[in-house]
Amino acid sequence: MLFISACRPAALPHKTFLVMGTVFTVTLPADRADYLEPAGVLSANALYGMENRLSFYQADSDIARLNQAAGAAPAAVSPETLTILRAARRYGELSGGAFDITVAPLLQIWGLRGGPPPANPPAPDEREPIRRLVNFRRLKIGDRTARLELPGMQLDLGGIAKGFAVDEVARILQRHGLTNVLLNLGGNLRALGAAAPAAPWRIAVQDPFDSGRVLGALDLRDGEAAATSGNYERFVAIGGRRYAHILDPRTGRPAEGMASVTVIGAGPDAAMDADALSTTLFVLGLEAGAGWLQTNCPGGAVLFVPDRRPLELHATPAFATRFTPSPECAGLLRRLP
Repeated sequence: MLFISACRPAALPHKTFLVMGTVFTVTLPADRADYLEPAGVLSANALYGMENRLSFYQADSDIARLNQAAGAAPAAVSPETLTILRAARRYGELSGGAFDITVAPLLQIWGLRGGPPPANPPAPDEREPIRRLVNFRRLKIGDRTARLELPGMQLDLGGIAKGFAVDEVARILQRHGLTNVLLNLGGNLRALGAAAPAAPWRIAVQDPFDSGRVLGALDLRDGEAAATSGNYERFVAIGGRRYAHILDPRTGRPAEGMASVTVIGAGPDAAMDADALSTTLFVLGLEAGAGWLQTNCPGGAVLFVPDRRPLELHATPAFATRFTPSPECAGLLRRLP
């Protein structure tokens, strides 16, 4: 979901390629153009390797093998996979199940795993047997193995893997001495250093109702990340109605009420945190999400855009102080408590 993009002057050197089902771009300051090729190679090697381990679709990936072995013996997986599975379970616990990486069987019956959508929204009696397979607590994680306890369970890392991958690429580039970089994997961004002396990396937050318009801009500081979850670029149409591709694992239905949620992350796992939290808050919605933040993430920097008109922007204080609305949105920003 490219609801976030870099505000990148054309002169800045950048390299783009396709990976993990989306577009990846690495951008460097103007005076670091000579480092672009090695930055691209390092990024590509890391991302293609992670795709091979974490992809839902590649038959020999760690995730595909875990899905195939559901209900059977534990499967050996890479240390990377164990790290992301443990993090996903932590987010599942924190969110009370609003974030759940075992949601893949529900995605399938809603037509969000390829193939034609159903003629009608899945009825409760159709959803309920599938929903019983969605329970992150039935994912058991060992020192070198993992196991899905029930036959038919399936993992899907769509709400966390891209953020995890961006953090990993950032660490690799830092180890190779690249300290001023902007990474963007399908709208999951992480900034290192600055775009130029005294000029932070600036990113645009796009209007989820109009892809040609921006809501405003954020300046990302060294090490920070940003991610957006939204419902207007990926959806399924059933009976003339559009349903978000983000499901509420607790109900078995597409999440309703939000058009987009943007999160700024900080710390060593900034992009992974932002990715998972934006998904969690999209599912929870404005009121419940704002309350969850006060309890679990006080000081969190988040922008909520409800799925209603006229356009509304609701920002936590930490986000509002970093956000410069576009002129047409300047009067729409409301600060949350």
